[in-house]
Amino acid sequence: MISSVKDLYPEIKERYDLLGLPGQAYSFPGEELFLRSNSPELIDLLNAVYHGFKSGEIAGRDPITLYLLKEGDKFVTVDPGFDSFTCSVPDQVLSFWGAQLMCNHLYRSPLLFLHGSVLERDGKAYLFLGDSNAGKSTTILKLREEGFVFFSDEFAPIDLASGLIHPFPRSFLLRSDGIRLIPELSDGLAEQPFFNDYQELDRETGRPVRRFIIIPELIYQRTGKSPSPVGGIFFLKKFGSEETSANPLSAADALEKILDHSVNSRYLSIEDRDRAFTAIAAILKDSPAFSLHPGPLDEDPKFLAQTIINTVDQGHPIEPEDLDLVLKRCRELISQRGALTNCLGISISS
Repeated sequence: MISSVKDLYPEIKERYDLLGLPGQAYSFPGEELFLRSNSPELIDLLNAVYHGFKSGEIAGRDPITLYLLKEGDKFVTVDPGFDSFTCSVPDQVLSFWGAQLMCNHLYRSPLLFLHGSVLERDGKAYLFLGDSNAGKSTTILKLREEGFVFFSDEFAPIDLASGLIHPFPRSFLLRSDGIRLIPELSDGLAEQPFFNDYQELDRETGRPVRRFIIIPELIYQRTGKSPSPVGGIFFLKKFGSEETSANPLSAADALEKILDHSVNSRYLSIEDRDRAFTAIAAILKDSPAFSLHPGPLDEDPKFLAQTIINTVDQGHPIEPEDLDLVLKRCRELISQRGALTNCLGISISS
């Protein structure tokens, strides 16, 4: 069980030689982080998930420092200035630590995080946005041998200053059904590291879903190293029985769907919210947006890849005049309601 308690940082400063605890530096988009822990087990699990962000040292401004501590039969996560959390097993720490990091710090950075997977091709980022279980991971796993570069399996971080998409190369956290899409790994499944995801329970057993930790380099020949401009945006529907198809979206639909898939809009400052509108508008004026209906799982991946490429090549960016009208209306709603999302549905077309 995960329990929220008061900020324990003042107490652990009394109990531990904090500078003497082993540490690991991470360089996330928008934030620099240093993690200290007295549990090698926790460090190993986190390094397996966030392997793409590790660095030997962090230069420049002082990093945020978090603490993961093993105390007897429980684990404590400490983020100075925020509530601390106690957990009963290491898997709970791993499930919760990423969420705490995102909400407390990454989400407050000058980036807009969209919930989606990202691939790159010919210097342009392709965004695949969708709800949980919509097929984001499945889509990019099917495309892994079709000439794409891996950027992210979970987030599309938009730099609000440049409008570029940053790579977010966290490890794949795949269920056993996802592993089946990677035949070369299926036979060695027992050797792959995993953790029990306490944020998702199996519907039949009620137990945490087992997530296998697969580093991107085991699946993709190339992974993204630097930010890229957006080439096309696809909003995923679940895999179905018909062949893959894509349909263009209007300015209002595209903007609403992008905002609906933002995960940190409420954490942004008022200034950054306005910058987010500007960045999204610039992206939509240069990059077409579509709804994507993937075909059956056994459909030829080459057909899925060619549909995506052809759709972008033949697509047209949204008319600037239409988008400007929508953005103007959204800004009016923001000033009235003080929120970035959930204010679009009934008023965006008025």
